[in-house]
Amino acid sequence: AYGNQGILHGNQVVGLRYEQTITKSLSGLTTGRKYKFTFEASNRNGFTETPYALWLDNDSANPVMSGNVSNGSDSTSEQRTISYEFTSTSANHTLTIKTLRAGDGMIWLDNVQLYEDTA
Repeated sequence: AYGNQGILHGNQVVGLRYEQTITKSLSGLTTGRKYKFTFEASNRNGFTETPYALWLDNDSANPVMSGNVSNGSDSTSEQRTISYEFTSTSANHTLTIKTLRAGDGMIWLDNVQLYEDTA
């Protein structure tokens, strides 16, 4: 419905708008180990800025990260990449991303990754 939104990885993205959320359950983590969660985000064509927030373990009162997605479909992978690093406190965690715009406007999420810090 929205045409090619400049997908850089594969042929699938997730779009969030109208304060929608997406949640990912993480299991099998090692307590005390550092992890890096990354994703690429871009605005739907025609929109210039969409606020978002990221929560760890569904603590909606305390986002661990928030900001604005201000790049469009012509942006590079480096311009789109958003990273969050955390130290696992248990074997299981939940990460939630939410758009904070009540009206129309959409962010596209692509190339979602979780890396274990092996250093």
